[in-house]
Amino acid sequence: MPIIIVPKEGPAYPTACGGILRDLRNRPSAEFRGRSVYFCRWACLRAYEKDPLRFMSGQIPHPLEEIPDAPNEI
Repeated sequence: MPIIIVPKEGPAYPTACGGILRDLRNRPSAEFRGRSVYFCRWACLRAYEKDPLRFMSGQIPHPLEEIPDAPNEI
């Protein structure tokens, strides 16, 4: 799992893959069981979309590389 370094000020939003985000602009997200979940990268969202239950339970490995057609991340 990649290490995500974020500033200490502002609200913290946990990602579905175990990281923390401080700024949700341009970050991928989806709905899971009626709640918004956020992802550190587009590759994680794509893995989630293939099998949400397995991804959320940790049965699908966290993608280490971004996908070629992903929007620019901040």
